[in-house]
Amino acid sequence: LGSSDEFACKEPLLLNGHGSSPVQFVVFDKNEDSVGRLASAGSDGVVILWDVVAETGLFRLLGHRGPVTGISFICPTGSSTSGMDGLVTSGADGLVKIWDLNGQCCVQTLTGHRGSVGCLDCSILCPPGEASSNASDDVDSKKKWRLITGCDDGQVRVWSVEDLETVNSSDEKESTDNDEVFRYVGSLQPPANFSSSSNEGIASVHFHHNGHYVGICRANDRV
Repeated sequence: LGSSDEFACKEPLLLNGHGSSPVQFVVFDKNEDSVGRLASAGSDGVVILWDVVAETGLFRLLGHRGPVTGISFICPTGSSTSGMDGLVTSGADGLVKIWDLNGQCCVQTLTGHRGSVGCLDCSILCPPGEASSNASDDVDSKKKWRLITGCDDGQVRVWSVEDLETVNSSDEKESTDNDEVFRYVGSLQPPANFSSSSNEGIASVHFHHNGHYVGICRANDRV
């Protein structure tokens, strides 16, 4: 968006597309190949992709049956111009949806959450001591992504993320599993000295920038 002085002189951009539905989330795509792309989600479950530079809406994603509670852009191959260009959304309907933005469609729905999915976060797992500035494109493309989801049932679930093209090209995968970009790994268990009740939902989850630590806030304000 230019320098801070240039940004301060610009008129605020107003994007209209959600009608009377309150907007729940807005998230910018941080990928260098997608400058100016924004995703917004409303309480009606509609997700809209925007081109902020062109000041226009690109397309809508329909699939959630209720408010969207979280959004995250994800690009497993490290570049939206090669491999999957994706978006992950969570909803009060208890579903997490993975969208292929090139095809403008849902490629996978994560189920198994016993209640509303209130939050999510995605991150790359960087190997300890790795200097990202010295990493080759080939190494970058093989970095591991992880997704975490927080649910009203008090569980924080962890999912591994695979590139859609890599999954589809693998001869070892069964044909029925070829569309699984995200695979369930397990859930994060609280410390032994931590007591919680089954009705303590997860309010927010957030990865550390290196992907090896996760901050979790429960509905009772305990972190």
